[in-house]
Amino acid sequence: MIKRRDEYKGFKHENGKPIDLLFGHIEGSPFSPRSVTQFWNRIVKRYKLKKIAFHDLQPSAASYLLSQGFSMKVIQERLGHKDISTTMNLYTHITKELDQDAGNAFLKVRN
Repeated sequence: MIKRRDEYKGFKHENGKPIDLLFGHIEGSPFSPRSVTQFWNRIVKRYKLKKIAFHDLQPSAASYLLSQGFSMKVIQERLGHKDISTTMNLYTHITKELDQDAGNAFLKVRN
């Protein structure tokens, strides 16, 4: 009897480093982007969610992680950006809001 864990072969980056995929077949190979989009569209329809592209969830994830105190470096790694400047450039508006909140925190300090 073959068990599911015995089917998993994993997936490797072109440099040979193993990659854990969020969406993949049982043996570890990636789904096509079209399959993920179709899957997401079915979820949106089934649960009557606001229609947004799957990739548009990325800013929400970044915002949430920032609000929970995670560093931009951690978020960069999570989002798969090679360079932190990409993350910083895409999510600058979020960090400006957090910076304003940080500045307002000093209003609570008493002499």
